[in-house]
Order: sequence, then structure tokens, then C-alpha cells
Amino acid sequence: MSKLKELHEAATRGLWKVFADRRTGTVEVQSSGKTAIAGWTGFDDCNRDVSEHIANADLIAYLRNKAADFIALIDAAEQYLCETAGLVKVEDRYVYMDKSAENLDKAIAPFRSGK
Repeated sequence: MSKLKELHEAATRGLWKVFADRRTGTVEVQSSGKTAIAGWTGFDDCNRDVSEHIANADLIAYLRNKAADFIALIDAAEQYLCETAGLVKVEDRYVYMDKSAENLDKAIAPFRSGK
């Protein structure tokens, strides 16, 4: 999680978007100021179809634009687990402070598949 926060803080600020010119095959991930952050003809591999280049660029821009939401969601889940299960975060790991397995089971139940 700390790596995601570090990358988020260091990356170009603002909304990222994709510029694509299908005629030339140029695809760019741009900042809100229309400045290329990453872009070149072929974008990620010249053997791919331009629609796949655009989809890859769209994914990069989308994930960057949602990074703050992902960080907030992870922080909220971590806080919930700590409050519900007696976990304490120590650097990038958790220490289980409550000896009751019942509390841990209750805390993680909403995250289990099919529940």
C-alpha cells in the first residue's frame, strides 16, 4: 500500500486522458494540460492492433485517475479490520492483538467469497 501511495504522490497531478490518432497509430496518455505523459507511435508494442494500444492506454489513465479512490478504499478496509478484529498495523504488516479467533472470523466474513 505504501508503494501505491508513493507512486500516486510522485506522478503527474490532474486528470489523465488518452489521445489517439488511428491514422498514424499514435497513442498518448496525457495530463489535463494536454501534455503527453507517455506516448509514441505503437505505444506499447508495434505488433498489436491500434485498438489494443488504445485499450492499454485507457487502462493506464483510468487506474491513475482512480488511484486516490483505491487508496481510500484500502485505508477504509484496513481501518475496519483493525477496529473489528483487534489488528494493529505495524509499518506494512498487521499484528493480531486480540487472541479471540471469533473476532477475526467476524471481521473477515464480509470479504469471503459468496457472502
